[in-house]
Formats: sequence, structure tokens, C-alpha cells
Amino acid sequence: MKGNFEELLKDSGLAKDKSGKKRSLSSFRIYYCTMRLLKGQNIDLYDLALQMGTSVELLQKIYSRLTARLKAHKIKSVGQRASPTSTAATIET
Repeated sequence: MKGNFEELLKDSGLAKDKSGKKRSLSSFRIYYCTMRLLKGQNIDLYDLALQMGTSVELLQKIYSRLTARLKAHKIKSVGQRASPTSTAATIET
């Protein structure tokens, strides 16, 4: 099975990342989780853990910095929507 995966990566041009580092199956798993958190529009960690066959605790441990940054961004977004001057402030910055 490993040989088939490596052949698929080579044939698709995905065997190495931009820095030349060899990709692995886990690198795609990390990418998937990161993209789901960034672009998942409020995806629940429980649902993501079920999809990935892991625990919420493990996702929290590994992705805590990312989830904290997402929460901060959501709070900031809510505050900007609540403020009538937020559009002007956003345009000026």
C-alpha cells in the first residue's frame, strides 16, 4: 500500500512540498484539519474529531494555537459588526 501512495504522490507532482520536504500521509491529514478549522465556518471540534477518527482532546492539544486565533478573529468580527463606525475604521486601516 505504501508503494501505491508514494507512486500517486509522484505521479501527481505532490511528492514534495515547496521547500523540498517529502510529504507523508500525515501531512495531508494535518492540512485537512487545518483547512477545516480555518475555512469550516464554525465547524465543531467534536464533528471534526469524528471525521478524523481521533479525540477532541487531541485536536485541542495539537491545534490550540490555531483555534485560539480563530476565536479571537470571530470575537473581533462580531465587535466590528456591532459598531457603526467599524466600516470606516476598517477602510482607514
